[in-house]
Amino acid sequence: MDKPEPKKYLKNITPYKGGVSKIEGIDKIYKLSSNENSLGPSEFALKKYQEESNNLSLYPDSGNRELIDSISKKYSLESNKIICGCGSDELLHLLARTYLNEDDEGLISENAFAVYPLAILNSGANVVRAKENALQPNIEDLISNINEKTKIIFIANPNNPTGSLIKSGDLKKLHSAIPSNVLLVIDAAYSEYVTDPDYEIGFDLAKENNNIVITKTFSKAFGLAGLRVGWAYCPDDIAKTLLNIKVPFSVNVAAQKTAIAALEDNKHIQLSIDHNSKW
Repeated sequence: MDKPEPKKYLKNITPYKGGVSKIEGIDKIYKLSSNENSLGPSEFALKKYQEESNNLSLYPDSGNRELIDSISKKYSLESNKIICGCGSDELLHLLARTYLNEDDEGLISENAFAVYPLAILNSGANVVRAKENALQPNIEDLISNINEKTKIIFIANPNNPTGSLIKSGDLKKLHSAIPSNVLLVIDAAYSEYVTDPDYEIGFDLAKENNNIVITKTFSKAFGLAGLRVGWAYCPDDIAKTLLNIKVPFSVNVAAQKTAIAALEDNKHIQLSIDHNSKW
C-alpha cells in the first residue's frame, strides 16, 4: 500500500539521545554528560518563574523584545542582531536549514557536539569531520577540509564533550582562512566557565564580519536547561532571515521572563562558575 514517504536523506538519521534521568533506587542523578547546573537556577529566577504562572493563558512576545534588550545590555551587543530560540539547538538547526542545500558539506571537529551532525544531516547535507590532536581541534585540518562544497562550520568553544579550548589567535586564524561565503558558527555555551586569558567568545570578531554567528544558552551557568532558552548574535541579514523562518512563540512566556531574571542575578552566576571550577 502506498503511503507518504519522508525525504530520502532523513531515513537514516538517528535521533539525539540525552543522558539518563532516572535509575530505580536512586533519588537524584547528576548527569555529567548533560552538564546540567547542579545548583539549579537562582532564587530570583525561580520567583519570577512562579509569578508567570498567572500569565500562562497569554501568548508570549514572538519577538522576544524584552529578553533581547536584557541580553543586549548584559553583553553590550546591538539588539537588532540578536535572535532567541527554544534553546540554542533550535537556532543551530535553523542555521543549517537556511545555509545548507542537499549535497553541501557541513564541517565539524572529530568529537563535536552531537547536535551539529544532526542539524547538517536534517538539511540533506553531508557531515565532514576534521581530525583532532589529543581531543584538541586541529585548526590546520579544519582549514584543509574546506572546499567549494563547504557552506557552514560548527565549532563549540569550549567544546562539548571534550572540554577543549580554541584560543583567540587560533580562532582568528581559522576565520581568516574561511571564504566569505562560508558561515562560521561559534557555539559558546560554556563561555562563562572559562578562565584562560587567551580565550574570547568571538563577539568582536563577529561585529567585524558578515559570516560569523555566536550562539549562547541559558542552560548551563544560568541553570535553566528545562526552560529551553538560547540566543544568537548574527549579522543583520542572517538575523532577519532566521526571524522569518523561525517558529512563532518558540520561547514561552515563563522562559522569557525567567531568563531575564537569571541574567540579573550576578551572584548566582558567580556561584555556578565557582562550583564548576572547584569540582
